Amino acid sequence: MSEDISKSNIEAEIAELSQKIAEKRKILESGAHIVEERDLVKAAVAEKLSNVVPQAQATQSTKATVTTNNTQQITPIVVKNDSGKSYLDFLDPESRQKVERLVEDVFTKGMEKTFKELEFEEPFVIDAFHDVLTDKLRMELKKRGLL
Repeated sequence: MSEDISKSNIEAEIAELSQKIAEKRKILESGAHIVEERDLVKAAVAEKLSNVVPQAQATQSTKATVTTNNTQQITPIVVKNDSGKSYLDFLDPESRQKVERLVEDVFTKGMEKTFKELEFEEPFVIDAFHDVLTDKLRMELKKRGLL
């Protein structure tokens, strides 16, 4: 029974996230900006995350920006280099395992419960979690035809 409630909560969170992404896309496109799906998902997750974990907002605002062709872009944290490694590949095994467990918890416990677990985590764990979750949610939303 609690599994049914948990699944319906997760479905509701995914629907809410999809709606926020659509709203952000509409706002950005009305300003004639080119919108990247990953950036939309990342912004929607960051907004929800910062409502639960206040230090997550500070983590998001400290990212470096790069200017290319007179446009500013946020430097992504999950970077695939020439060797094909991602940001997670550079974390210590304990932190990597923690991030992977937290991402899986989102799909079993829901976002809000999982986000509350982040309250006392190190900023680099929160940042890595945010990036990995963004990629997983983007894939899930695309699979469901919501993005």
